[in-house]
Amino acid sequence: MLNLRTIFQDAIDVLSGYESQLKIPAIPATVFLMQQDVVNHYRYAVTHYLPLTLDEHFLQNSSIGTPYEKWAKFTNEDFQKLSFTITNLIRYTTRLIHETESVAMKAQRRYREASARSNAYIAPLVEIDHRGRQVGIHVDTNQTLTVTPFSTETDYPGRVGMQSGTDGDTEWWHVTTDSDGNESKSIITKVEYQEITQTLRGRLIELQDRSVLEQLKDDGLKECDELNALTTQFATLCNSYCDNHQVAMAFDNLHENWWI
Repeated sequence: MLNLRTIFQDAIDVLSGYESQLKIPAIPATVFLMQQDVVNHYRYAVTHYLPLTLDEHFLQNSSIGTPYEKWAKFTNEDFQKLSFTITNLIRYTTRLIHETESVAMKAQRRYREASARSNAYIAPLVEIDHRGRQVGIHVDTNQTLTVTPFSTETDYPGRVGMQSGTDGDTEWWHVTTDSDGNESKSIITKVEYQEITQTLRGRLIELQDRSVLEQLKDDGLKECDELNALTTQFATLCNSYCDNHQVAMAFDNLHENWWI
């Protein structure tokens, strides 16, 4: 449902393949903690308030408002906590990638490959930090909710770009191709550019039929089980690494600014 598998799998891939490059022994244990946080909060969020029918006695006659308003408030709070844990995991998985696979690739002068996996996480982090996006579920006031899965991919026709002039002004553009192969370049706004290149895209769900919530719960629990299995795999790698390294030790590698 939230498409989190990639984040967990990337951690397994880089630790299993490039652990010898790691100069900050605490990172694998940190990533494991954050993986477990995600699984725990995910399971809690999809089973706590999300699947309620609105007929529950504790939703009635609330100072918060209608049963729907109380349900929406606590459902959103649950998923805000989940979103927080997901963002933490994205940041530190990216750092693990950067401190393992990227180091190995740079040593082999494979510079494009060195940044490919870790840099893929930059776009969703920018959207989370600067554009108010969140991975998870948000209940709206109009009997709808939005499911926003994790993604590092964009999906738009043609290509886009931006260029800053000597006067400091920035121009954004979008090039499309018609059926005859002719290209057309359009000047677009910054907001349009951000919308076109967005990776975290929400899916709107109507709640008139609340049985859809049970399906969301089931989908979420299924994904939790899959993520838990990946966490177990990563834990085995992490424990093996920690057996051979002093984890709590000083280091001087800086925390790069695109993860903050």
